[in-house]
Amino acid sequence: MSSTGATTIRLASSSDLPATSTLVSLAYSPYIPRLDGKFPAPMTADYASLINSSFLYSLIANETVIGCISLCASTSHDSALEINNLAIHPSSQGKGYGKLLLAFAEDVAKEKALENCCLYTNIKMVENVALYTKLGYKEIGRWSEDGFERVFFVKALN
Repeated sequence: MSSTGATTIRLASSSDLPATSTLVSLAYSPYIPRLDGKFPAPMTADYASLINSSFLYSLIANETVIGCISLCASTSHDSALEINNLAIHPSSQGKGYGKLLLAFAEDVAKEKALENCCLYTNIKMVENVALYTKLGYKEIGRWSEDGFERVFFVKALN
């Protein structure tokens, strides 16, 4: 568990599932028109399974789930923690919570003696591409995966 000021990041629990499902839906719905009516992959993820597998963390403020991040060992990069999804409730966006969750992920990777964090985003989510680049993530490629055009990033943690 990590706490900064009025926020806490902890492993998600089953009681977080309804709020997590709602915030993910609200956070990603604006992208549906950009994706020609296709639901972004995080909107179709099995959050109950992610919670049961201890891969999902909740960002809590004022006893409310305002964000989440899904983390697991990377299957495509040696010594890397993969960030599969990061979502912030629209009412809490633009307040630095995304950066807070990314810093948390980097701390988790360091605690596990991993050298990198890796992630991807949809090529049409240009705001995410800009944010990840600004935060030191290096683009390593663009290709189609699971029916989506994605941009892949890695960040060295040394």
